Amino acid sequence: MVPFHLSDPFSTAWQWLQNAEAIFTFAILISGWVAWSRIKTFISLRQYRSVGDVVDSRRGFRGMVFLISRPDQALWIMGHHNVGAIGIVYTEQSKESAETVRKYAVAQKIHVSAQNQLNDPESVMECLRIVRSQLNGFGDDADPSGLAVDVTGGKTPMSLGAFMAANEFHVEAVYLSHHVEGKTTIPDRLITMSRP
Repeated sequence: MVPFHLSDPFSTAWQWLQNAEAIFTFAILISGWVAWSRIKTFISLRQYRSVGDVVDSRRGFRGMVFLISRPDQALWIMGHHNVGAIGIVYTEQSKESAETVRKYAVAQKIHVSAQNQLNDPESVMECLRIVRSQLNGFGDDADPSGLAVDVTGGKTPMSLGAFMAANEFHVEAVYLSHHVEGKTTIPDRLITMSRP
């Protein structure tokens, strides 16, 4: 049997393959770590923390976008929480309700930053676009704290579009919980759907 020497071409090739394998393994480990970090970040951004938490009645909001179907929901929230400015999204059918909300806000010295009518209440994208615009209208894009989107009112596609906008802007999405007494539905507390 012939012993292997460093000068042997097979030995040199074998060492080179072992080194290449070590480098390749190291590169795979680093790539996996980077990929896992990105995956973990993506997953954590999609987690909905504080779902179902009751919003403290002493807590105020710098700005809130309301989807209007009936005025009582927005009026209750403005009456129970300190809201600095509002945006109103309504349909042709809820135009009068939106005007009631606007008048109440003005009487309470709450700034009405925007009031937009949806042309198609079944369009998720139209509501998403309008709520995005209204959130931008509150200013200070870098600081979404104190902003919220109330998804209680409106049709389901409107609520979906509003929720998507809240998620994109990293602002809180809330809804007004109700209880029933006899045949009367009574609002009772503001609930967090998602909080950044």
